[in-house]
Amino acid sequence: MIFLSIGLLCLVILIVRINNDFSKLSEDFKSIDYSTAIEFRDIGQKIFITTRQWGLGGQHSQTVISDVDHKNNDILIDEEKEIIFNGQCGLYYKKQEPDSLFIFMSSHSYSEEEEINRKIGDVNVKIYRLTVQIYNEKKDNYKSLGWSLISCSDGIE
Repeated sequence: MIFLSIGLLCLVILIVRINNDFSKLSEDFKSIDYSTAIEFRDIGQKIFITTRQWGLGGQHSQTVISDVDHKNNDILIDEEKEIIFNGQCGLYYKKQEPDSLFIFMSSHSYSEEEEINRKIGDVNVKIYRLTVQIYNEKKDNYKSLGWSLISCSDGIE
């Protein structure tokens, strides 16, 4: 009987330790989120750019452009109304009153540039996917171009 009691006690201690280890491990899998609000006062609207990185090695990333702030919450993303870049860990942006937002990002291509026009609420969003060469030239002096940066690793500048 004493061996059974000792065995049960050891089992309880083992379960408690495993639970604590999983709690610590889940902290490693939490996402790192950065979000910025861009206010268009003339039309009374805000656009949020949220960038998120997660995974044990930070190998998963996503950037969402929306009229909903997705930072640190589990609001479902609406792919019809929002702009989502999976695998994209940040971008440059520039606001132009009264109602335009310009997004600059790498196309990961050496020859093709792409321009995408979308609308979120009353804000016109123009997305410029630049060639790698042009992107690398621009990113070194983005502040002088009036661009701002939001990045999974660097946060908001």
